[in-house]
Amino acid sequence: MKATTPGSTGSPENEQLKKVLLICGILSSLLYVGTDIIAGMRWEGYSFTSQFISELFAIGAPTSGLVVPLFTVSNILLIAFALCVWMLAGRNRALRVTALMVVGNAINGLTLWNFFPMHMRGAEATFTDTMHLALAGVGVIFVLLALVFGAAAFRNWFRPYSAVAILILLVPSGIVAFFYAPQVAANLPTPWGGLAERISTYGWDLWVVLLAIALSRAEKVPGSMPDLVTFLTMQTDWRDSPVSQKGSYSDYFDLNRTIMSVLSLFAGFLFTSITILLNWFQGRAELVAQATVLFLTLVFYLTLYVLLDNLEMGFHYVDRIPPLTLKVKPFFYLLVIFYLFGAATSLMFLLHGLQSLAFISGVIWAVIVIISIRTTARRFYQQSVARDWTQKT
Repeated sequence: MKATTPGSTGSPENEQLKKVLLICGILSSLLYVGTDIIAGMRWEGYSFTSQFISELFAIGAPTSGLVVPLFTVSNILLIAFALCVWMLAGRNRALRVTALMVVGNAINGLTLWNFFPMHMRGAEATFTDTMHLALAGVGVIFVLLALVFGAAAFRNWFRPYSAVAILILLVPSGIVAFFYAPQVAANLPTPWGGLAERISTYGWDLWVVLLAIALSRAEKVPGSMPDLVTFLTMQTDWRDSPVSQKGSYSDYFDLNRTIMSVLSLFAGFLFTSITILLNWFQGRAELVAQATVLFLTLVFYLTLYVLLDNLEMGFHYVDRIPPLTLKVKPFFYLLVIFYLFGAATSLMFLLHGLQSLAFISGVIWAVIVIISIRTTARRFYQQSVARDWTQKT
């Protein structure tokens, strides 16, 4: 049976479709950047270094009629590109998650531009401005997760660039969120704010282009699947393959180890960032500051959940486990440590006198813990009970 690779999806028709969809990703980035540049040049007095991209399609902006339709087309092309990524992913879970995150970011952008544009500076803020900021934060989450899982999906030159792209996204986005959001709301100058945002945004657009190139040139994506027609006519299920077969899951373990390493570093980075911000940010009692810290906390919680779920998945593919592991105890001890780690953020908020933030984060973390117990912990317990723990190594 012939398995597909990023260079071949089976039939000539699928191969042609793959090329078209990959080109959609490149065109999406070029159209977005080109629209930003052209719109900024058409607006007399607009500053690329001190004004934000959102101002180009703000309510009442002279370039809104140009930017919104072109940005909409750009994200439709991005969704088509994400479809191609999904088609090429096969059993590569990291690449499938990458495709979903790209789609989520595209849909989020379509909603933001068409339904919740911000008002121009100086105008009274309304509900649409609040939703604009919220959706912008959601977009950062989608992009960040796409970069993380995209890095985990490849072992070539694309992985280090993805790591650099994460820094390109986080540093300028942090500058914009922490320093310039209050200035925009107060109609104050934002020197270099537009440049910081464009470094982050253009870095994402370049990443999409390089992902398309990586998919078109790579000879093999770990875990690639047969083409759709072949897959639907298969008489056996790939999940039925014996776990005792040597090397059956070597690619999976390599990929899973990479994902957990990236997520562990990211979780540590987020926890450190929250701690530093609580001690450094002078305006933390303001709504914008608390919303920023709550946003980072939510990303931290989601990272812990995904990290723990990936850790548990590895147990399903381990054939021989030493009896001294005492069955399920070590994993459940690890569960408790993770749960306490997440709860530590709420305690920090209490120590800083942020009772409302502590309550909201505590409720969110409690919900995530309940979901984790009903999914990750239950799944591990059920498969551990079914094991033969007396087998000899």
